[in-house]
Amino acid sequence: SEPWELTVVYNIHRMPSRELIAKTRFELKDVSFWSDESYWEATVIAAGGNDTGEVIGTVKQNISSFDSKWFVVNKRPDLLPNEVMSFMTLVYDVDETRQS
Repeated sequence: SEPWELTVVYNIHRMPSRELIAKTRFELKDVSFWSDESYWEATVIAAGGNDTGEVIGTVKQNISSFDSKWFVVNKRPDLLPNEVMSFMTLVYDVDETRQS
């Protein structure tokens, strides 16, 4: 694996029961040196009950522009609230800052 390749997985639990409801897979896509096409993307997958394995959302950030923005798509706000999905952008940013 190359040093610029990164994949991180997070588990999302419903509290206080600690029930696992979703997992996110966060990775850098289209990586090449100084590429204008590189971006961060997280796929959010349901992890409990009858919905296990269903892609319930995506979080994407274009990192090539000066004014990078996150784009959040939540297909199942009944399963994972929009606030939690949006909060994941902060988690990714903080985690990336801590690693650099």
